[in-house]
Amino acid sequence: MEIIVDLGFSSDLPGFQCEGIAWRPDGTIIKAISPRNQYVPLKLLGSGMAVDFYVEAAANPDLSQGWTFAATPYGDKATSGDEPKYRLGRIVIAELHQTVWELQQDVWTLSGLMHELPMELPRRHEILRALERMLDVMDPDDVPGTAAAGRRPSPVSWPGRPTRQRTT
Repeated sequence: MEIIVDLGFSSDLPGFQCEGIAWRPDGTIIKAISPRNQYVPLKLLGSGMAVDFYVEAAANPDLSQGWTFAATPYGDKATSGDEPKYRLGRIVIAELHQTVWELQQDVWTLSGLMHELPMELPRRHEILRALERMLDVMDPDDVPGTAAAGRRPSPVSWPGRPTRQRTT
């Protein structure tokens, strides 16, 4: 079990936006919270039915402006506007199912690898077929029960294709 803390993150960037620190009531730090690291393990908060912790959040405007680093109106109260720029999202207790999480990581990794490989490489199509087979065995009504079957065999563990390389 873990607590998921959404400080209004955007999935576009790993940083340059909201971030936070989770604290225990005694003032000790539990861990950092960021767009790609939004969880606080429940076991770090002690045992029992009560959950007591604080989140110190900091919001940073996106100064990169699409990586152009153009001037923004946020540096002056007169030009920053009245509309809210940040929001507090959900804070929920969730169950982490390790096999489902690992399957999600496999799919993300394989999909990224597949899209980087040239179309003519057989490896690209083998990965696509493996992802299709994974979807065939997955039951959307029982993802935890069928996730283990969806992870076997993994194309990541397949041996690479023999290649020739010429050096001059």
